[in-house]
Amino acid sequence: MNNDELYHYGVGAEDGAPGRGSGRYPLGSGKQPHQHPDNILERVAALKSQGMTSEKEIAYAFGMKTTDFRAAKAMAKEEQRSAERSRAVELRDRGLSLKAIAAEMGYSNDSSVRALLNEDVARRQSLARTTAEMLKKEIDEHGMTDVGKGVEKQLGVSKEKLNEALYMLRQEGYEVYGGGIQQATNPNRQTILKVVCPPGTQHKEIYDYDKIHTIGVTSQDGGETFEPKFVYPKSMDSKRLKVRYAEEGGIEKDGLVELRRGVDDISLGNSTYAQVRILVDNTHYIKGMAVYGDDKDFPKGVDVIFA
Repeated sequence: MNNDELYHYGVGAEDGAPGRGSGRYPLGSGKQPHQHPDNILERVAALKSQGMTSEKEIAYAFGMKTTDFRAAKAMAKEEQRSAERSRAVELRDRGLSLKAIAAEMGYSNDSSVRALLNEDVARRQSLARTTAEMLKKEIDEHGMTDVGKGVEKQLGVSKEKLNEALYMLRQEGYEVYGGGIQQATNPNRQTILKVVCPPGTQHKEIYDYDKIHTIGVTSQDGGETFEPKFVYPKSMDSKRLKVRYAEEGGIEKDGLVELRRGVDDISLGNSTYAQVRILVDNTHYIKGMAVYGDDKDFPKGVDVIFA
């Protein structure tokens, strides 16, 4: 940072006199509860007004990684929207017209109020929270849970919503750790782990790979609801597995799990691909992105090809 640059981050009530922030008005004195200087959205707006327009730069000013900053901002928007919706519902229950509610809440027209009161819109805007609650249930039932590359596709949610959900869980004390383990079929390469864990879990515990749970649900509506997904065999006989080595094109398909169509215990259900982890001979796991393969590539008796 140059000596002639000054970054202003504001003063919370705990830094000064009770109830006093760095602005001209007391903290929390706005017409609506979320309108105060501690709100991340207003702090972002303040930084932008000072000329700080780069998202990376603003995230740095907050002391956050860009991914976490995006999740925190999205979470703040959801909370703000939820507060506004609660207020609109309250006023509607008191018998106010849409026009009167718009005037009371400072909107220029009643279309914004209609959107607030729309149940379908409300559900879509709370997808991250719904995903977070699903993950909490999985963790509480099974412990450490895989949330690595491709899991969002298996779940049927966007990568951004999954990141927001993980950020919410971290705010509640859950741990999210990354790491790498040596691949059984290629010792020179590693499979990258990303695991969400119960509060208090130590980083080293994620390397006890057998204790990492694969999420057992999926969504057909973008994360509004979740339902059980296909169930893999408890352990698959290695005679049903073919390993595609480098000389057979394995490098080009590294980490891909190809499945034979029409086999019930490895069916993808309604999905065309999924992140999977399959136990083999009760001793080894194969993990990767699963898709249906070409029937002609499967030797007799083989149902899974792993590169």
